[in-house]
Amino acid sequence: MKLTSRESSHRLVNYFDMIFTVSSEYRWIATDENGAIWVFDAEPHVRNDAYWDCDTDCIHIANADLEGMDFKTTLREIEIDTDL
Repeated sequence: MKLTSRESSHRLVNYFDMIFTVSSEYRWIATDENGAIWVFDAEPHVRNDAYWDCDTDCIHIANADLEGMDFKTTLREIEIDTDL
């Protein structure tokens, strides 16, 4: 089976080789120190040296094992991966 189209309000996001379907309104993705993966509609900042925060909308989408990675290095701007 091959994907031929998808809803324009969502897109596939490749984040550290993990694939998520995310609403197009979200522009940033990051993982907090506990491994919770969040998407944000505006660029977040680190709060209390423990988690990402922004003054607008965000949602929790998954959990991951950081495997020793510093959570502060996990922030990525969401781009459309046309190869998915």
